[in-house]
Amino acid sequence: MTRFPRIQSLILHNPGRELVCKIRPEFFPHLKYLTVNSVRRAIVQWWTLLHNREFSNGFPHLYKACLTSVSFPPAIETWTGSSSIRELEICWINRPRFLGTLLLSCPNLHKLKLIIDQFYSTTIFEYVNDGFVEVDENSIPDGIVIHRALRHLEIECENSIGLFEFLESLLRCVPGLQKLQITICPFEGFRISCHNIARLLQNYVSSLSYFHCKIPITNMYPSDIDQMLHGSIHSIHLLFANVEMNNEYIVISSA
Repeated sequence: MTRFPRIQSLILHNPGRELVCKIRPEFFPHLKYLTVNSVRRAIVQWWTLLHNREFSNGFPHLYKACLTSVSFPPAIETWTGSSSIRELEICWINRPRFLGTLLLSCPNLHKLKLIIDQFYSTTIFEYVNDGFVEVDENSIPDGIVIHRALRHLEIECENSIGLFEFLESLLRCVPGLQKLQITICPFEGFRISCHNIARLLQNYVSSLSYFHCKIPITNMYPSDIDQMLHGSIHSIHLLFANVEMNNEYIVISSA
């Protein structure tokens, strides 16, 4: 295959195996921006090879990557890290607890955008050190990483089961966060407490200066809605300064 030393930006829509396998450092030595859109969400071997290159400094100039999904490695040591990546968008996360591995592999990441469509309702058991241990698939293991470079985080959740456990485990990893945007899609049988959100912000991201949260009105507690209608929501947290409401959603923001 011909080398493309001058190409800095590459956008692929529904690439097949042959094309994905050709996204290699020797063909694109100065790649800075990579977007891979695919209707395929299932992880296959050739996706794994691409992700290993991306998160092991295979593209030393890569600044931003937008990916349909990420194939997380079986062990933290599999990815050796990519210090050049500053912005990352992932449209499908199938195992939220492995985001700690992603943060470790991008030490200089400044902005992260995630869409999570599946949380696990139960824990699983893994065989570790001659015994089985209980593992929460919704949470990043405590103490695995403290990522101080991340400043901007956007999360869209299509399935809210396990949302708070996941948010807590992620926010405790990014104490320097300054901007947080959360969008929650309607999900039957789940309630979201503004007090719980405020607790997470106070406990883990005290440097936060911008907050924007969009919540389905059907997933709010009536007491929280009552506080909003009476104009006292800002007493829960200083960043709950502005409230917009319609028949479907409530938006709480700092400005």
